[in-house]
Amino acid sequence: MMTENTSSNNYEIFISYRRNGGDLLAKLLYETLLHKKYSVFFDHESLSAGIFGEKILDTIRRSKDVIVVLSKECLKRCKNKDDWMLLEIREAIETGKNITLVFSEDFKMPSSQELIEYPKEIQTLLTYQGYLINVEHYDNTLKKICDGFESQPVSYTENDAHQAASFLLKNGTSNLSDDEKIGLLDGVVSSYYGTKIASVMSSFLQTNPRYYNNIRLKFNYEISIDSVFPFGNIAIDKKNYFKLSESLSYQKHFLDTPIGQEFWISFVRDLDDVDESLRNENYIFSENLLIDENDMNNIINLSEEDQKTFFTKHMRVRFNLNGRVLEPVVLTINKAGIFAKYVMASEESHNKSTVLDVKIAFTIPHRKIASYFFASISDPTYSPHISFSYPEDEVNVEMISFMNRNITTANAKIFEGLREIFLDEEWVIPMSGVVFIMSPKCYE
Repeated sequence: MMTENTSSNNYEIFISYRRNGGDLLAKLLYETLLHKKYSVFFDHESLSAGIFGEKILDTIRRSKDVIVVLSKECLKRCKNKDDWMLLEIREAIETGKNITLVFSEDFKMPSSQELIEYPKEIQTLLTYQGYLINVEHYDNTLKKICDGFESQPVSYTENDAHQAASFLLKNGTSNLSDDEKIGLLDGVVSSYYGTKIASVMSSFLQTNPRYYNNIRLKFNYEISIDSVFPFGNIAIDKKNYFKLSESLSYQKHFLDTPIGQEFWISFVRDLDDVDESLRNENYIFSENLLIDENDMNNIINLSEEDQKTFFTKHMRVRFNLNGRVLEPVVLTINKAGIFAKYVMASEESHNKSTVLDVKIAFTIPHRKIASYFFASISDPTYSPHISFSYPEDEVNVEMISFMNRNITTANAKIFEGLREIFLDEEWVIPMSGVVFIMSPKCYE
């Protein structure tokens, strides 16, 4: 299938590649070159001979520039005189096109002895200017490639590496193994956060490759603490607790993994006490519950109806998924914490490339002692915004950010009663976030 960005059949640039192995890099180049407003021919389906094949060759004749993507073992089939990639290369050479080679990191240049076995077109091809592509140096490399075009030059921006990262995260992982995904995103992380963080992330993802299949966009997390949590008629001393309120919204993209139909929200008092059957459930959100054991027992001893009232009226837990307000179908309260199960509409589950539009809001009691609050980033997340507001006359709050190597607490907005950080147009790696350290000014 032909993909065009103009209505005519005149293209300035033609991309030649081996579909088995070179399609991801070819598509990446196509997407970023389109951003630069070039007219680019890129066929991301299998090529065939006959009339369509002649149109391909005619497109090459009309082009000014030809990019040849050289991926792992892509030249082997060029020893066959009818190989289509060989025919494209021959046409480009014979019609005197401005040829640029783009090497993937796994491409191995044939030795002098091996090169003798290839057609003369391949021997000639490998004398042209070439560039090794990796995400870490994508900005500079793409600029050099564009500078060498005979096609009309366009303005260059420094945002290409980010576009490459976004493209790879959203579109480039569907048919890759876990090891390939890890290697792919390693380059992205190295580009933005440095090799040290990339090494840590790679180690983490060796045991958690599922994080490459999920990303989060439009991430907004607002936390606030107020003086008193409303326990209602429950026999708990209110003055010992803040009211911790949270509002979280984001879009979660499942790139190549079907999603489940059931989700849990948990408020965990003691992780060691969580029942084995609950440990392996699908949690869309989990929060620490800082409450004394005796006070927790008072909630456990409530009737089933009063527990539900406490959850819905006092904790005011609200869960909105894809525009639908969901009610818990199971509510479990025990010494480990509070666990609520939700079920989404069946037609929205088990569907690839599903986007979940998530909104969660609640209030929980939080013991008035020196403590910390961890706003975690558990998936690759784009442009996160996190804020923490508090009564400055009652509590001191310090913030420690460990999201990106170039984003620290010094980059945050810090006012009396507010700590806030916003990473505009940046990806944040999994298992990072912000820690807020709270110290009440007056102890009981």
